[in-house]
Order: sequence, then structure tokens, then C-alpha cells
Amino acid sequence: MPAHFRFVVKAPALVCDAQVRAEDGRGRAPNPAFLSTELAIRQFVQPALEGLGDKIGALVFQISPLPRHMLARLPELIDRIGALLSALPRLQPAAPGGVIALEVRDAAFLAPEHAPHLARTLRAARAASGNRVT
Repeated sequence: MPAHFRFVVKAPALVCDAQVRAEDGRGRAPNPAFLSTELAIRQFVQPALEGLGDKIGALVFQISPLPRHMLARLPELIDRIGALLSALPRLQPAAPGGVIALEVRDAAFLAPEHAPHLARTLRAARAASGNRVT
């Protein structure tokens, strides 16, 4: 890869999907590992840091569409996301330009009643972890 090239890597569904999915993509059961800090670090962040190092551009946590019962408790879920992001190891100095990114797949996160909480949570995670969260 050219010296300036950086990779964007998505976290595994094991951590980012609230449901275990069947072959056809339909949710079939709750995912007990959803937003697991330990798994996110062990199976995603640490291997990315060790394997890509300064080639990391962004490590993306894409939260898959959520079941309705979870959307009804979105403030609690936002707090869980914040706890996960805050607990991640620093990307610097191994990946000086690397960022932790969050992608949400439900518009409810951006609704007026939830967007300010999400923004505060992301700012707090950034300060607590030393990562830039976008």
C-alpha cells in the first residue's frame, strides 16, 4: 500500500448486531455479545492495531438495525455504546491518524429527543478514551 493509504475496518457483527442472524439475514435470537467491550477489544481493536498499526484510518462500529423493543429503550443503549467506546484502548501512538467511528442504522438515534444525548455521549467517550470519535 502507498505510504499515505489508510484502512477503514468495520467491527464484527458479533459486537455490533443486537441479533444473531439466520442465513437469510433475519434476526433469529438476541445476541448475548452485543456491545461486549471485552470482545470488541480482543477480537477487533487489538488485532487491528497489531496488524495494521499506522495504516488504520478508522475503526467503525456500525450498529445494525435494532429490534423495536431496543429502540424503545434508546437512552440506555446510547449509554452502553458510550461505555464501550470509552473502554477501548487508545489508538495512538500505534495509529496516530486513526479514529474510532460510530455508524448508526436507525434514524431514531438522530431524533430530537435522542440526538443531544448521543452527541454528549460521543464527546464524553472521546475525552475518556483519548480516541477521536466521529
